[in-house]
Amino acid sequence: MKNRLSPLTLIPLLGLVCSCGNNGLVKTNVYTLNNDNKVESAGELPFYFFGNQDIPYISLEDGFAFATALRRTYLEKPEAGYTVRQTDKTEAVVSNESKASTVTFNVTAQTITFSNFDDFILSEAPGYYPYSAAFPSSQMKSVKIVQSESTHQKGEGFVIDLKAYPNLKLKQADDNHGILMPYSTFGNMFISTFGGNLGLSYNFKDAYFISAGLRGLGDEKPNALGQKFYSEAPKRKTVSKELAAFAYDDFLLNFDYFYGLKGLRKIASFRSYVQSQGLEADFLSGDLEKMEDAYASILFRCLEDGHTAYFVPSAFDDYDDFAVKDSCRGQTAIAKAKLRETMNEKREELDVDKPFEVVGDTAFIYFDDFEEIDEKILYGTLNMEVAAKNNVALFAYAYQQIKANPKVKNVVVDLVTNNGGDATGLVYCLGTLLGKCYIDACNPLTGAADHVTYLTDINVDGVIDDKDVPLCKDYNIVMLDSKLAFSCGNLLPVAAVYNNPKVKVMGDVSGGGTCVIKSANTALGANLITSGLTMLTKKQGDKYVDIEGGAAVDYPVAYEDMFNRAAIVNAIDTVLFPAA
Repeated sequence: MKNRLSPLTLIPLLGLVCSCGNNGLVKTNVYTLNNDNKVESAGELPFYFFGNQDIPYISLEDGFAFATALRRTYLEKPEAGYTVRQTDKTEAVVSNESKASTVTFNVTAQTITFSNFDDFILSEAPGYYPYSAAFPSSQMKSVKIVQSESTHQKGEGFVIDLKAYPNLKLKQADDNHGILMPYSTFGNMFISTFGGNLGLSYNFKDAYFISAGLRGLGDEKPNALGQKFYSEAPKRKTVSKELAAFAYDDFLLNFDYFYGLKGLRKIASFRSYVQSQGLEADFLSGDLEKMEDAYASILFRCLEDGHTAYFVPSAFDDYDDFAVKDSCRGQTAIAKAKLRETMNEKREELDVDKPFEVVGDTAFIYFDDFEEIDEKILYGTLNMEVAAKNNVALFAYAYQQIKANPKVKNVVVDLVTNNGGDATGLVYCLGTLLGKCYIDACNPLTGAADHVTYLTDINVDGVIDDKDVPLCKDYNIVMLDSKLAFSCGNLLPVAAVYNNPKVKVMGDVSGGGTCVIKSANTALGANLITSGLTMLTKKQGDKYVDIEGGAAVDYPVAYEDMFNRAAIVNAIDTVLFPAA
């Protein structure tokens, strides 16, 4: 499930004069991708080095200038921003504009203390929490989805003890004014946690603010920023043991605190987990081939959660020459990929790849990806051609066709080969099926939780009113599911049954993906995607529980029979919804 954020213009915020001393200070160029997808300079950023010239540090003042720009763009609040206050030479307190949430950095204790992580990263605006930021906000002005009746449960504060990561340290600048922290650690802790493909990276020549990844999801080649990142980076086969140890600790901290499935996987600490997989020596080796294989092995073969991947290699590699070894890949994922290929071939062979068709008394809606809402398409001419390109247009088109066909009694949403995608598109689909609907999410790190109710313009007349009659009012709703349905493909059947227990599920249990994707960047300049702190949930009593297990199946269907639509219709009419 994707989480999206537009690129930022950071030029006015960088190149700030820092109050720190000049020893080890290097003015570093910063590059980013603008709204036209072109690389542009974002000024200069002071980097501080302590011996090893491969490990840059950043001042809290400069780091939170980045974070301020994010808040102002993402929240559309020009007054948003962070304030850094030095309480003494070894401690600084950072607050956001609400003043209700702080982070305290203590050099002596080597601790970073969050009073309220969720508020600090974004704000207390209803529906606008980091763990639910993938969903449409109340600030969505043009598209006809609105929030109502949202509730929020405050999370707990926590302390990061850097002594558990001995190669990561808060440092004082030479003149005892200002606190410095590692650039990569700051980026993963305070920038990537917004979600999406955001991050700070370093190619050992220049600094990069990454607003949309170094390549797009599904793209094989790097984008313009990625091309510059790799082409201008120095190439090496080995790195110092100091950099290897630093990068390892940086990775461990990031996954200990910001990997959303850590608790679900019962991982006490990632150091012990890596050790148990026999990979720690490779992480620390300094041999880049062994190191990159170790990172890939942990993410693909060991964690194997579908949302977590070694997305692009380190800056030291030639992008085109890098390949993940088969020994680093997970066997479950390989088996699913083969099954997906088989099912896609069978879908085409049996001619069940049309986005909408009616078989007997049953309408079938089929799509493989959840797309962003495109207002021009949604409020334009709806036909099969546009329906094939955008699932939101598909549901609006299918709604019109179903309402015009008196033979239809059942609506089947075919998710058998669904890959997931954009959550705003999911909310529109769910609203079309069920009307008023809600989605729950929590932050598994802090316990913060969010319950958001949505209303949608089902009949695409430009208003939300009592004419927006959901399909469930007059038709039986069925989800045709499989273990290939992932992320949003997992959430849709779960949320449908959660909102309306009359919805039935056929096929197999869907394939998980309970956490929204976030980005991370290693100290080696590699880009990762991971399951972040937005855990999609459902409420049981007073607890929010994950949806990794998918929706319970009411009528199992073997994979070789999932595209036998005549048999599906017969099972619906005789077993799931028999005539009275």
